[in-house]
Order: sequence, then C-alpha cells, then structure tokens
Amino acid sequence: GHAANQGRAEHLAGYIQHYLGNYTVSNMHYENARRLFQRVGNRRRMATMDLNMGENYRYRGTFKRAQHLYRSAYTVADELHDNRIKTMSIANEGLTLISTGEFASARKALEEGLALSAEYWDSNEEEKETLRTEIFYGLALVELALNNPAAAWKNAHDALEHANRSENLHSVGLAYRV
Repeated sequence: GHAANQGRAEHLAGYIQHYLGNYTVSNMHYENARRLFQRVGNRRRMATMDLNMGENYRYRGTFKRAQHLYRSAYTVADELHDNRIKTMSIANEGLTLISTGEFASARKALEEGLALSAEYWDSNEEEKETLRTEIFYGLALVELALNNPAAAWKNAHDALEHANRSENLHSVGLAYRV
C-alpha cells in the first residue's frame, strides 16, 4: 500500500505541475509515479502515467516521444480491456499526428478514438464529452488541412455540441478555436 499511495501522490504532483505549464517537472513526478506503480504491479496506472507523460511531450513539441508513450499506453490498455485509456491514447496520438502534418494518419487515429469512445463510459459523461470534443476538434483541423471545408464545418459543429454537453469551459474554448 505504501508504494501505491506514494505513486498517487506523485501522480497528483505531476498533474498540478502539468497545469502550471511545468512539463519537465511534471514528467519527473509522472516517472516517479510510474516506477512506484510498477513496483506494486499496477499496469493500468503505469499506462496512465505514460499517457500523461505523452501529453507533456506533445505540449513541448517532442512528438515522436509522445507517440511512443501513447502507443505504450494503448498496448497496455488493450491487454487490460480498458477502452477509456485506449480511447485517450489513440485520440492523443491523432492530435500529435496533426502537429506533424500526417493528416491521413491523424484522421484514422481520431476516427478510431471516436469509435472507441462509443464503447465505454457509464460513469463519467463529462469526461466522455470532453474527449469527444477534442476528437471532433482534431477531425475539423484535419479536414481544414485537407481543404474539405464542409467536413471541417460539420466536425467543428460536432465539437461545439459535445463541448456544450460536457459543461467543461476548457472544451468550449477548444471547440471555438477551430
């Protein structure tokens, strides 16, 4: 129990540092948490740490490292039958692929994330709607990049619809960015 509790504390510290924009410090905490969760054999939490570290690397522009971590989280989530982590992993990989200009691959990843998002989540509708906002936002960016304005408009509209359902102000702001 002690290592698991320490892991949760490190996770929380990493989360706080992420939202303060201290991505390097955040990853230090996430790496510590991952080691502690590995010590107690909690693969689900290890995958979550990979997902969180991937976000920090994506925000810093270290896209290949981010993709590696997203794929690692996806693989473990698939083995554990955890569609929540799988959905987040593939959706975040799709957003990363947009940043690297790989729009066809981004579309494929985001569409997989959208399909997976329909297969899980009974407990947290806000989280589901927030993630779907990000997916539709990403799909709108892909369609804009590929010069498909009608499809971009539809995805932008869907992003805003899901953002409003989520009641998450960050999601509403993201939806308006398209």
